[in-house]
Amino acid sequence: MVKDVKIPKLETPRNHAISTKVENAEQEFANNELRNQLRKILLFLINNFGKISEESIQAERPKYEHDKQLLQVFDILVKKYSGASKSREEMIKYVLRKALKAVRGILQKRLNVDYKEASSILCKRYFKFEGPHEEEEEILDLKNGKRLSSRNSEDDDEDDDIMKAMLPFRKNSKNKTMNSNFINEIFSSEEFCKDYEIYLTQIDDILEKDNNRKIEMFLNYLEQRLRKGQVDTIRSCKRMPWINLWIDSTKNVAFELATTKAWIETRKKVNT
Repeated sequence: MVKDVKIPKLETPRNHAISTKVENAEQEFANNELRNQLRKILLFLINNFGKISEESIQAERPKYEHDKQLLQVFDILVKKYSGASKSREEMIKYVLRKALKAVRGILQKRLNVDYKEASSILCKRYFKFEGPHEEEEEILDLKNGKRLSSRNSEDDDEDDDIMKAMLPFRKNSKNKTMNSNFINEIFSSEEFCKDYEIYLTQIDDILEKDNNRKIEMFLNYLEQRLRKGQVDTIRSCKRMPWINLWIDSTKNVAFELATTKAWIETRKKVNT
């Protein structure tokens, strides 16, 4: 009696292609699902932290108990945002940096120059750099490629050294602190006051766009940590999106700056 012999089924190129497509589609779905879950956690905290009670925050936690890593991410982010804050000085610094960047962008388009050249023009426009002195020599050196300071963790990637030299809190900045002297100096510029008024009309879009960029970058970071099984390393991350409470406070600070004594005096000169 001849035994039945099972002949292995050969996978044709077509079948292999279909199988690969299915696997790719399943992987893409899994990737999207992970990002969606991370986005849900992050947006919940950004939208609600500081605005609802701690009990309401913790009431969201059970939604992620089905996944150990997601639950760990939730707990880590809650702890990090609980221990984080933004001082008024930080908000002023952020507001002015974004104002200078927005004006620089306008100058780039209007004059058809690169951002470093636009920054140089901006410094002369507001701070009246004329004649050889230390600060101007430093800026000219920067223009030739000399680097003055390392990048700050909160800075945008495209921020250049000329802008860094002008803003407070920089090692080589001509303005060492974000104090009333610096604010009075910059708001004593008629040109700056005019440009700042335009900036205030755009501030909602500017801050929203900037935080959305930070959200996407942070989601990329979270995904990478989870895929590598390095969730604990998230605890040491310093670059996180701002919660809406900080953004709302920053907008208030931006408009409050337009009521400073220097602003009022300068606007009187402009209007006379």
